[in-house]
Amino acid sequence: MCYSEITSFDQKMRDRFESLVVKDQENGCWLSPYPVKYGNEYCFTYKKAGYNAAYASYCLYKEIVPKGTILKRTCGNLKCINPEHLETSTKRDIERQRFEKSFTKSDPDKCWEWESKLTNGGYGQFKFYDKKNKQKTTGAHRISFIFYKGEIPEGMFVCHSCDNPRCVNPKHLWLGTAADNNADKVSKNRQARHIHKNGNILGRKVNDQQVKEIREKYKTGKYSQRDLGKEYSVVHATICQIVNHKTRKDL
Repeated sequence: MCYSEITSFDQKMRDRFESLVVKDQENGCWLSPYPVKYGNEYCFTYKKAGYNAAYASYCLYKEIVPKGTILKRTCGNLKCINPEHLETSTKRDIERQRFEKSFTKSDPDKCWEWESKLTNGGYGQFKFYDKKNKQKTTGAHRISFIFYKGEIPEGMFVCHSCDNPRCVNPKHLWLGTAADNNADKVSKNRQARHIHKNGNILGRKVNDQQVKEIREKYKTGKYSQRDLGKEYSVVHATICQIVNHKTRKDL
């Protein structure tokens, strides 16, 4: 198994490695002769110890790096172990590359709209490894701030200057407190604007006259609760509470 770490090496180890690799003259890639794999990587063995072949190549020809260092192949050949085709990378770099596949960088001053999973409120969602190496789902706008501007202090909110929840352009993002975030919502008249997957608005209030209309229409049997939800732009649960007098009992 390729799990050993290289902390030092001698010329014999490097000579053995070079005598075993297969060098492709056409594209410059080096291939491992070993058919045995650990995970998706080839192995290199020396003095009864096993090493990740790409890791061994980088250590033997460039510099010794800790075991577990992520290596990126610039040639695109996943089997290549040529040290000149290997670059060190981090989990954060890989996460950022994955993140950038979910939106299109257009004009630097315009919104970069998230094209993947959204919350009910219309904000992008992204699975991200935190500082404790635990994967959790986080707002895409918050991840954008981390990648392009830096860490978010505890308790701080990432707010949009563009008022577009799908936007992940770091130029449109700024840090604020809970009070700043609420004041921003009120100033832009969107404090209860959360879009449900069916296009209706969560948290939107209906006035007294509309409550009476909803109940009267529902009594006729011509309208379903979902029909009324679409007509008054509220979710089905709101209509259900109104027609069953679970809310607005005073009317």
